[in-house]
Amino acid sequence: VINYGDATITDPDPTPDPTPGEDTPEDEFIEAIEQAPEGSEENPTEIFIPTGGVTLHQPLDINKHIRLKGGSLMRGEDNPYAMLRVREGYSLDLDGVTIDGGNTDLQDGSIIVYGKLRMREGSQLKNCIRTEAGTPSGAICVAQSGYVRMDEGVTISGNTGSYGSAVYSEGFFEMYGGEIVNNNGQIGAVVINSGGTFRMHGGKISGNKVTEGCGGIYVGEGCRF
Repeated sequence: VINYGDATITDPDPTPDPTPGEDTPEDEFIEAIEQAPEGSEENPTEIFIPTGGVTLHQPLDINKHIRLKGGSLMRGEDNPYAMLRVREGYSLDLDGVTIDGGNTDLQDGSIIVYGKLRMREGSQLKNCIRTEAGTPSGAICVAQSGYVRMDEGVTISGNTGSYGSAVYSEGFFEMYGGEIVNNNGQIGAVVINSGGTFRMHGGKISGNKVTEGCGGIYVGEGCRF
C-alpha cells in the first residue's frame, strides 16, 4: 500500500496464489519505492514494510521523499555495503521501523545520509558492525550535506564501529530524545568530525564502550556541539 496525499494505491489482488518465480519481498519493496511518486519533505510518500520484514541483499538508494512505516529491514549476509543511502536533495522518514544489520561485518555504514533522515518513535537501529580500524560508523554515516534528526522513543544499540559506533557525522545531527546505548567502538558512540554540528536537546547516551578516547561524544576540531 502506498499513500500519497489523499491518494492510495493498493494491489488489486493482495493475496494472489503463489507461483514459481514469484517476486521476493525485496523485489516488491524496491519496486514500490521505484514506482512511488517523488513526494516532498513535508508530504512524503508512505510505504508500509510487510509484517515479516524485508531482507536487503543490495544497497537501496532513496532518491525521493519516502516515509517507511512499521516492520523491519534486515541486511542479507551477501551485502557488506550500505543498506540505505539517502541521496542529497531527498529525505527518508523512519516511522516505527527496525534496521537490523544482521551482525555482518560491513565496508560501509548501514545508513549513509547525503540528504535528510528522520527517525521517529519506535524506530531501532541494531546489530550493525564495522570492525576495520580508523573507519566511520557501521550504523549511521552523515555526509557534510546530510542532516539527521533522532526523536524520542528511538533506540540505537548493539552496534560496533571504529569512529562513532552509533553515529559518525560530518553534517548536522540533532537529537531530540531516544537512547544511544550499549554500542562498542574505537572512539565515541557519536563522532562529530570535519566541521559537523551536533545539537542534543534531549535523550540519553550511556553504557557505550571504546578501546581508546571517550565513550560518549567525540567532537573534532572545528566542529560544534
